Amino acid sequence: MDRYNERIMTGLRTAHGISLTELENDLGLRPDDLEPKAWADALAQGDLVSTPDGRYRIPETRWITGDRVASTLFHVDAL
Repeated sequence: MDRYNERIMTGLRTAHGISLTELENDLGLRPDDLEPKAWADALAQGDLVSTPDGRYRIPETRWITGDRVASTLFHVDAL
């Protein structure tokens, strides 16, 4: 799970963003499946936007809140 959370955090900190397909292919996990409410809320509030190439990123005007957005998409396995 650490690799997944790290990919979310680092990917969303860049203009390149994250690819749901790449996350699923590489790690078998997707934030829209693991944290559907947080994902939908981030999109609805404009904290995440889709790019023409199908990736998702935090818009430049909201980079200051990027860590907060990314942390809402982290997933922690229940013990």
